[in-house]
Amino acid sequence: MITPNLKTVNELYSDFIQRTPPETPLFGFNEQTITLAALRARVDAYTGHLARLGVRPGVVVGYTLPNCPEVIYLYFAISRLGGCALPLYPVIPDRGKVGLLQRAKAQWVVTTGQQYASLKEALTQAESECQVVTVDAHPDGGVSLAAALPTGFDPDSVILRQTPPHLPLLIAASSGTTGTPKSVLMTQSNLAAEVYAASGLVLPFTDDCPQGYSTAMAFPLSTAAMIVVSGVMFSGVFMVFSADVSPVEFIKMASRWRVDSFSAPPAFYEAILSLPMLDSFDRASVKRVLGGMDFFSPSLMQRLKEKFPNLNSWGNGYGLIETSDVIMVAKGPVPADGVVPATGKVTLVEGVGNQIEVRDAAGECVPVGGEGILYVKGPNVVQGYLGNPEETARSFTDGWFCTGDVVRNEGDGSVTLLGRQKHLIKRGGKSVSPVAVQNHLNKLAGVKDSAVVGVPHPLYGEMVWAFIVRQAEDAVQLKDVMKHCRADLPNYMVPDQVTFVPGIPKKPGVGKVDVDTMKAMALKELDSMAGANND
Repeated sequence: MITPNLKTVNELYSDFIQRTPPETPLFGFNEQTITLAALRARVDAYTGHLARLGVRPGVVVGYTLPNCPEVIYLYFAISRLGGCALPLYPVIPDRGKVGLLQRAKAQWVVTTGQQYASLKEALTQAESECQVVTVDAHPDGGVSLAAALPTGFDPDSVILRQTPPHLPLLIAASSGTTGTPKSVLMTQSNLAAEVYAASGLVLPFTDDCPQGYSTAMAFPLSTAAMIVVSGVMFSGVFMVFSADVSPVEFIKMASRWRVDSFSAPPAFYEAILSLPMLDSFDRASVKRVLGGMDFFSPSLMQRLKEKFPNLNSWGNGYGLIETSDVIMVAKGPVPADGVVPATGKVTLVEGVGNQIEVRDAAGECVPVGGEGILYVKGPNVVQGYLGNPEETARSFTDGWFCTGDVVRNEGDGSVTLLGRQKHLIKRGGKSVSPVAVQNHLNKLAGVKDSAVVGVPHPLYGEMVWAFIVRQAEDAVQLKDVMKHCRADLPNYMVPDQVTFVPGIPKKPGVGKVDVDTMKAMALKELDSMAGANND
């Protein structure tokens, strides 16, 4: 368990390595097991190399790496020196990476020897002074973190003796769900709080786990996902991951390691279930599924239960970049039939010190059962947006962050998520939560997945347009959908239009529903209807 009341990542790391036996397995990469002793040795080596490069408090170090243990070593090494990490998703084009490095005023960027030449060329073309370091052999004989340190080097001689809680540690960019993508600066205290919050997601579960458990990770580490990874590791959960994060390699890895948990976005689970060779793998060890970035639909959970018969519990995290990722969680058992209640109800993780309020349009707190906008405050919440004082002033007030998420206040630190404020459908003077309609559609037998958007309408202002993915071609018909909705939903929430599609469009990388694409699909269909009428 994590020692409570430690306020910085450096304190948590030091406490972890002191109380954990050196031979303890921490994570598996491909077919290699990394123990605490191995982790500590590599973190010490990276700390020494970065110190020799001049990394100190305030120095920004970028890194763009595939999934590999080096990401974890590098993160903690930067932290121990007081530096600030800038994770760069490897799929971003080199010119885009250079732009991010320049805006962050990074002095160093760490990559692989294979990526070195193209990244170096992009930096040269941009006349950037940022220098490139590699985690393996350096093609030009430059600085490599794999090189041996001088004999007798003492890593304790260069690390911070005292770490200020508000020392910057990580720069991250939002996905753009609250508008255009924005960058935030997370501090040592922000990320220490996130360790506790992430621990609240992974432990405990309905089944007793006195010996801990293992989880296969499908999140790319060279992103802000490293924030949650540290919380998982410090919680004593054994992680396994591979360089290839494709669904095929993921299930191979999970079967080989016989993990009892999966950690992935719901969209990734859909991809796993679509694998034609899934039944050929040993799936008996899997007992729980963890997720984030979206809800687990009833259909998804039932289909997971069918393929993983020993699945007995689930957990889902809610958070934003502005809250240093996870701040609220949902957990529950998976019964024998796989039918679980709506997974959109989330609860604030206790013991971290965060607070929530649900406010109406006038800024007043709504009572239990009322709906409004979710506001959060506490150690998880960042101070604002980098270089964007106008947006900071709009979203942050007296330490409170306006999430832009419409929720129902359930009391006791719990809310039910109803959707983004900007995605609410205004139909005939009524506000319709697309998430509420979607959750109802997903309860209908034969519905595999669904999504709902608002589309302009001359009479209502907006119409409710539902996109539905069927489990089989004839699994559900339009009349079934309308009967199901009219039986339980108010008239203004019943879909005005239903389109059956082979899949719900999702954004690359994060797997969130692509609302803009669906609206464009709806408008195109409207145009075709108008054309048919004109003909």
